[in-house]
Amino acid sequence: MASARVIVFLDYQNVYNGAREAFDLRGQPSRYGQIDPLRLSELLVTRHPEASHLAGVRVYRGRPDSSRQSQAYGANMRQSDAQVQRGHGLVEVIARTLRYPSDWPQTPAQEKGIDVALAVDFVTMAVRSEYDIGVLMSTDTDLVPA
Repeated sequence: MASARVIVFLDYQNVYNGAREAFDLRGQPSRYGQIDPLRLSELLVTRHPEASHLAGVRVYRGRPDSSRQSQAYGANMRQSDAQVQRGHGLVEVIARTLRYPSDWPQTPAQEKGIDVALAVDFVTMAVRSEYDIGVLMSTDTDLVPA
């Protein structure tokens, strides 16, 4: 029997915030709570009771606007590029530019459309039989129906 194809769908900011909260990292530098999507996905697959292999890691995340937050944009790009390189073809980053309110920076920029993109891909790829096991990583309760 062939091993099951596993694709992990990861809401990056949501999982990052969850890690910071779970390990009580509030007030600590932002580097605390960072996750490695590939290593986390590999760990999940090795713990699966049936024969399976990691077929892909899809990382969904917001991306700062380069004209408004050039340093944050650069850091986001470097981190995303490193994740893709380490993934050797398994990791794909799906990014959406952050939305900036009219009173930014007093009101922070927000991710918009990340959860929708993730849910649409999760369902569409299942219908197309692109994976046998889909792992959706998020604490966003809006994704429960997916």
